[in-house]
Amino acid sequence: VERPPEDQRLEVFCNAAAAACLMPANAVKQHPIVAHRDLGEAWADIEIKSLAHYFSVSREALLRRLLTFGLTDSQFYEQKREQYRREFEATPKRKGFPPPAQDRLSLLGRPFVRLVLDSLDRGIVTTSDASDYLGIRLKHLPSLAASLEMD
Repeated sequence: VERPPEDQRLEVFCNAAAAACLMPANAVKQHPIVAHRDLGEAWADIEIKSLAHYFSVSREALLRRLLTFGLTDSQFYEQKREQYRREFEATPKRKGFPPPAQDRLSLLGRPFVRLVLDSLDRGIVTTSDASDYLGIRLKHLPSLAASLEMD
């Protein structure tokens, strides 16, 4: 459904603000993968994936940021965007509810979950507090920690 222009402008602004917070210009440009490459050199999928993972953003968001900085061109961005759309459509959709650990990671984000679990490991918070902060039952804490370490 087509949205009114004012909604589109607001979304563009919000996306730009989020990108600036999650991927600050200096942090992106000084990252070793970015800093040590030749201008105009094509981005390898493994580089895109690694950078996206480092900044905890999608591959598309990362590419958009690279485009903003002139580190890629719009043709490459659109090509990759289409590739990611096809990959998403080809991914089988799960039925039912996600496991509790996956649900919490998705909802709360890795940085917050990592902060709570690190605080638990250092004895700063109790298991009961960690369970409350994360909104997960105590029996699911080990699988949540394991899920966090998988990436």
